[in-house]
Amino acid sequence: MRIIKTQQDITTLHSASLCPSLLPHIQIHFNQLRDEIGDPGDRLFVLDRYGYIVILEAGDNLYDLECVGLNREDCGLLGSMPEYVETLQLGDMTVYKIVVM
Repeated sequence: MRIIKTQQDITTLHSASLCPSLLPHIQIHFNQLRDEIGDPGDRLFVLDRYGYIVILEAGDNLYDLECVGLNREDCGLLGSMPEYVETLQLGDMTVYKIVVM
């Protein structure tokens, strides 16, 4: 699991073994959130107060994501009520963007 709250978190992902074709989508989403709820020119913008971007990876327990506010008692992500779900086709990989508010 990767948690993104700042631009530095995204920069760190570039050196990780994360799918490179996913990174532009994450950057665009982060920029949209910054522009909508913060100051477009704020290089120190932090999502912490508003929620954050979470990238789930193979092996993450979808039923227990308490560290991001989706606890086991409510069945984690699978018990949440997303605002919307979007699929992104990145080559031979399908990625799901799930927005939970």
